Amino acid sequence: MSTQPSKKTLTSVSQQSSKTEEVTSRPSLPAIPLAAVVISGFALTGAIFLWLLRNAGHAYRLGYLLGFGFQPDALPWSADDLIYLGYYAQEDYLVPLLGLFVVFAVLLAVVFVASNLVKGRAARKQAAKPAKVNEAESINLVTTEVMFFWVAAIVIFVLLMCSVAPLGLLGPVRNRGENDAVKAMAAIRQWDLGEMTAHQMKFVEIVRDKAGLVSGVPISCTEKLCAIYSPVGPIHAHTVPLTDIISWSTIELENVPLNERGVQAH
Repeated sequence: MSTQPSKKTLTSVSQQSSKTEEVTSRPSLPAIPLAAVVISGFALTGAIFLWLLRNAGHAYRLGYLLGFGFQPDALPWSADDLIYLGYYAQEDYLVPLLGLFVVFAVLLAVVFVASNLVKGRAARKQAAKPAKVNEAESINLVTTEVMFFWVAAIVIFVLLMCSVAPLGLLGPVRNRGENDAVKAMAAIRQWDLGEMTAHQMKFVEIVRDKAGLVSGVPISCTEKLCAIYSPVGPIHAHTVPLTDIISWSTIELENVPLNERGVQAH
């Protein structure tokens, strides 16, 4: 005598089979957390890169102005200008810098792949177990990958700020600024027209009310002050306020009077 399975048994088996297929076919890494991690990764990488450029520009300008004898705090630049200068300041270190970001991206990729494999294995084990009917499923968008990503990103960012970037990048960039300042001062004092023209130097004469004449090569200017380096006189570095200006004249390097040059032109 054959026994027919009851309707309740068929329903239970059907629900269990459906539950097993759902667990097996479910992706091991949800799309929303993955997209959030990728977008956050790009955003954080871009933020770190801009931070390095800004600080590289600041370090180079610090060394450059101090090399001439000016106080950098009196001639502040905007963040955009420092970032632009940072491209030039760290061009010799661009390949190692990009290599650092590649290593960072590879480490994150390894973490994602390893976590995906672990979740896939856990999903297969879960599929092999009898599924409970009508069990409420919890959806947690804050996955292990997201948490690990933010922890790793914060640690790496702190290391960059506190040790790697200052020692490996900002120090050499500042030294480069000082060396460039020494070369520029030598070109101005010796009146090397070839070197001065290559660096697009200008010669100006500034006359201010009750302050007399100041002449020389502009090194850095802001809205309120201008740093002028003069090849003659006991004082070479002049910080000129841009107030009460009577005249501002730009003279071609070839036409600068001999008494305003450091030595005879080369």
